[in-house]
Amino acid sequence: MQHPLVSVALCTYNSGVYLEPLLESLLAQSYKNVEIICCDDNSSDGTQTILLSYQQKYPGLFKLYLNEKNIGYIKNFEQALSLCHGDFIAIADHDDIWKKEKIETLMTGIGDAMLVYGDSIYIDSEGKETGRRLTTKFNLTDKPDPRSFAFANSVWGHTVLLKKDLLKTALPIPEKIPYDIWLAYVAASISYVQYLPEPLTFWRQHEQSFSAIHYSRKKKKTETRFADWEKNLYWIKVMKDFPGSRHHSFLERLYFLYKRKGDGTFVWPLYFFLLKNRKVLFIVWKRSLTSSLNEFRKMARGVKQDETTVQR
Repeated sequence: MQHPLVSVALCTYNSGVYLEPLLESLLAQSYKNVEIICCDDNSSDGTQTILLSYQQKYPGLFKLYLNEKNIGYIKNFEQALSLCHGDFIAIADHDDIWKKEKIETLMTGIGDAMLVYGDSIYIDSEGKETGRRLTTKFNLTDKPDPRSFAFANSVWGHTVLLKKDLLKTALPIPEKIPYDIWLAYVAASISYVQYLPEPLTFWRQHEQSFSAIHYSRKKKKTETRFADWEKNLYWIKVMKDFPGSRHHSFLERLYFLYKRKGDGTFVWPLYFFLLKNRKVLFIVWKRSLTSSLNEFRKMARGVKQDETTVQR
């Protein structure tokens, strides 16, 4: 009996020297009933030349779509997901390397879950292991509560295998929301998310990578606190307005309290709400209680629109 078709959704953009190692690792998968759906976001380097050569060499396996203009990585992934034919979809970043048993392991582990994910090993720009994993910095958990995605994501897109049925509810992706946190939130809301405590991906960390957000501690995020608050408030609103949410009252309360920060004053009820619900909202954190209390204090501070830019 033939195994179910697994589509690999791959998005590329100026992928450079990192693309071919990824493609070779996809071709080397132990799970053989696979198609690769690649959407290139109008690359201006040699990426398209490499992709066209793979399409020519593997015409039944490799399906290539070239965007006429750049649409951004979120919409490009949405496009790639919508083009997949398989009942299961694995997501690939254009600069990683997959272990040969990745798809097979995720297919074995997904069970009745809507989405399954695993750990990743950090590698540097040359492909050497750094001695760190996602679990070095984050708590990755089985069946995460949907509310835990309010302030942090624990499910990285490059680690994921999902059932295509998830897309019936998850697409289109809301404006300005990263595709991976949205897919994980929807899956956790309408079903559950399975975690396999096994590293299946070598996650490349380099300065040009749009996915390597934790590349360097020296790399600081620069924006106004007001802009950061607006972005978080919008995401909480998207969560509470999702029709499949099982925690509407909780998210309504969180939205109400977080919105009060816009008055410019410290919101004590928000501070105590975060403290009371810390084991639900912040399961991804590896922090002491003292560190958590300090962070809750920062999160409950008021914001003003005319605040100067700060580095955090």
